[in-house]
Amino acid sequence: MTVATLRIAIGGDDAKPIVANVANIDRTAPLDAQLREASVVLRRVRDSWQCGGLVGKPPSDAPDEPALAQNDDVALVMLVVTMTSEPPIPPIASADDLERALQAIAHRPAHELAGVMISAQLLSRASALGRWPPPALVELAPSMEGKRLCAFCHKPFAAELTTCPGCGAPG
Repeated sequence: MTVATLRIAIGGDDAKPIVANVANIDRTAPLDAQLREASVVLRRVRDSWQCGGLVGKPPSDAPDEPALAQNDDVALVMLVVTMTSEPPIPPIASADDLERALQAIAHRPAHELAGVMISAQLLSRASALGRWPPPALVELAPSMEGKRLCAFCHKPFAAELTTCPGCGAPG
């Protein structure tokens, strides 16, 4: 059996809602369905990914219970997957690398999966980076291909749009 641990830190306005979205994943569903659902939830907020990593071993500590504090600025989502085959463990440097790793883990055939743990907690970015040193968690280089930043709210959005979908400001 092989264990892979994928971590993604989500920041900005998406941090708190993602914790609720992860909590709503049906834990009674088949393991492959749980992973696919987690993948969809995470890809919906891809522009908010700030840090991430994939290691081929189980986490050395259990996730803490979520505790809200004023400096909780990221939601750390952790997928721990036990499988019968060896997953590819690519180096993670950008959001594109992390998305490829997420796809490699989340789209395993059901017969290859032996166990899945999906968790999310709010914590500070500095705390997350200090607690899980590289390669478990690295700062991601932003991917701005086909995007531009809103001059008002500073969030990325598709370059072909004429207004920012987040705040409505003209592009």
